[in-house]
Amino acid sequence: HQDQDDKLISSGDGAWIMSKCAQTLGGSCTIHFEPDRTVFFFQCPVTVAPQPSSNTKNENANTMHHTNFYLPPGTVGIVVDDSKVQRRLMDRILSYAGVEESNRIVLGKEPNEIFQLGETLADVLKKHPSQTTTTTASKVLMLVDENLDYTGADSKQILISGSRVVEDLLRNLSAGDEARVLALIRSANDSAQDVACYASRAHGFFPKTKAQKAKIQEILMPLWHERFGVPSLS
Repeated sequence: HQDQDDKLISSGDGAWIMSKCAQTLGGSCTIHFEPDRTVFFFQCPVTVAPQPSSNTKNENANTMHHTNFYLPPGTVGIVVDDSKVQRRLMDRILSYAGVEESNRIVLGKEPNEIFQLGETLADVLKKHPSQTTTTTASKVLMLVDENLDYTGADSKQILISGSRVVEDLLRNLSAGDEARVLALIRSANDSAQDVACYASRAHGFFPKTKAQKAKIQEILMPLWHERFGVPSLS
């Protein structure tokens, strides 16, 4: 309040409030009045918050914006499954991810398509060096079923591990070509041991889930960004 000489006089309530706040936080505060100044000292224990990692930042971005995520123009999609129904479903997954119909390759009807997958991928990488107006080479998304089951001409069963096939073909690519590929193993077997196995042979795991657009985007976006980085918004 002000006295008769219009000088500012403090009631002292502010100091009392700050003292109580400091005590609540496990600290203390002091006030020293000097002729030309007032010195206020406050201290309390604090914990420095950890800096978010780049992966955490990406996860936050993915959670917030995955419904707006589409693969870059020119991306080629290769899907492999022994089931006709699943091949149709995987083609739809590529569509939801933004892969143009002309850039979708659906394989798995015959075992020879599996045995020749390395040649198919090499041909794609050669034919699609750049599908955009920039100098950035096109990327390739591969979704390969883990358990590929066929019946041979002699009625014998042919069992092929999709992750083993992917492991072999990635190993045979040049470093530059391998860096353009995101190869994911698709399977209903999703135990921690299974997922670790897929990750050791390919670039990651893509679960068998309902082909809902938002769900596909939610799964694919962090995998894509982890592999190729988050594009600049500028």
